Amino acid sequence: MSIPVKTYIKCLFIALSLSLCLTCNNQPTAQEEAHSEGDGHDHGHDHAAEEAGHGGNIAEISPEQFKTVGITYTQVSSRDLENKLQFNGSLIIPNEKKATINSVYSGTISKLYIKQGDFVKQGQTIASISNPEYIQVQENYSSVMSQIDFASKEVDRQKILNQGQAGSLRNLQNAESQLKSLRAQQQSLRKQLQLMGISPAQVVNGNLINSIAVRSPLSGYITQLNSSIGNFVDPSVSIATVEDNNNILLQINMFEKELPMVKVGQEIEFTLANNSAESYQAKIIMINKSLDANRTIPVHAQILSSKQHLAEGMQAVAYIHAGSSLQQSLPVEAIVNEEGKDYIFVDRGFDKTEGVYKFEKIEVHRGITDANYAAVTSTKALKPEDKVVSSGAFFVNAVLSGSEGHEH
Repeated sequence: MSIPVKTYIKCLFIALSLSLCLTCNNQPTAQEEAHSEGDGHDHGHDHAAEEAGHGGNIAEISPEQFKTVGITYTQVSSRDLENKLQFNGSLIIPNEKKATINSVYSGTISKLYIKQGDFVKQGQTIASISNPEYIQVQENYSSVMSQIDFASKEVDRQKILNQGQAGSLRNLQNAESQLKSLRAQQQSLRKQLQLMGISPAQVVNGNLINSIAVRSPLSGYITQLNSSIGNFVDPSVSIATVEDNNNILLQINMFEKELPMVKVGQEIEFTLANNSAESYQAKIIMINKSLDANRTIPVHAQILSSKQHLAEGMQAVAYIHAGSSLQQSLPVEAIVNEEGKDYIFVDRGFDKTEGVYKFEKIEVHRGITDANYAAVTSTKALKPEDKVVSSGAFFVNAVLSGSEGHEH
C-alpha cells in the first residue's frame, strides 16, 4: 500500500520536531549547572580552573610511572652552604722557567744527543756544532798570545834602553801601545772561546777542536726539537725548547668585582677539562695589578699537588672558597635546567577522579652550590610543608615537555 507524498512529508516533520524536543529536554538548566558546580563531586571544572591558573605547568604521572621511576620528595630547607667561586683557567710555565736552545755561533749540527720528551739538566750537552771558522778563532788566539809574549819583552827592553838613555821615549811608548792592543785582542778572543765552550789554556797547549757543544740553559723537559743532524744553524735558529715542568702554575682570570674575594695565600681547588674526576690543590701566589686586554685580572697559583701528568696549555676549571652562609636550598637533583632556566616540581596531590599524580612546575633562581645542594629562590611562594620532587624530577619534566596539553 503506497503512502501519499504529502502524508510522508508530514510524518517526517513530526519526527524531527520530537527529536529536537528530546534534545532540549536533556540540556541541564542554569540551576542544575550551578548545583553541579557546587556539589564537590565533579572535579573536571576544578581541574580546568587549576590548569588555567597554572598556565599549563601541571605534569600528570600515572601510578605505574610513579612506581617505576621511584619518585621521591624533599623540602626546601635552610642549610649552611659554602660559597665556591668558579673560574676558567689554564696551566702555564713562567717565561723564566722555559727557554729556547740556540747555538751562539753558526755551524752544522754534527751530533744530536737528545730527543723530544727527554729530561735534561742545566749545562748538559744537547748537540755538537762544527764549523772551520772555530779553528781560525783558536789559531788567532794562539797567535796573539805569542805576540803578547814578544811585545812584553820588547817593552822591557825599551825600558832598559830608556833608563840608560840609549833609547828614545817614543820607541818605548810604541812598544807599550802595541802590547796594550794585543792584550785587548787577547781578551776579545778569550771571550769568544769561552762562549764556544773552549778552554783558552787548551788552545795555548795546541789542542785545537773543530766542533763546539750546545748546552741546555736550564733543567727540564725537551718539549720541541726543531733540528736534526746536518742542519745548518745560527744564533737566530732554535735547536730545541726546554721547559721546567716543576714550576708549572695555574693561571685564572677574574673580573674586577671578584677581586675583593681573593687574596695571596688563598687555596684553590681545580680540575682539568679533560679529567674532571681528579682534583688538584693550588695556592695563590700572585695577583696582577693591572687589567689585561679582556678587562680581566690574571691570578697565578702555585700547584701543590703532583705535577707529573700536567703540561702547559691544559685547560682547567678552578674553585675558590669564599666563606659560607645560611641559604634556602634544595638537592641539586631536584633542580631541572631547561633552555637556560631552572625549575622544580611541587607535589599537588593525587587526583582520584583521573587516577594521576599531579606536579606543578615552578621556576627558581639558582644560587651557590655546595656539594649536592644548591641555594634556590622561588618565583612563587612555597609553603614549608610543600613536597618537592627530588629523585625523578627530570622524568616528570620530560613527561610535561612531551605532552601537547590536557584533553578531557
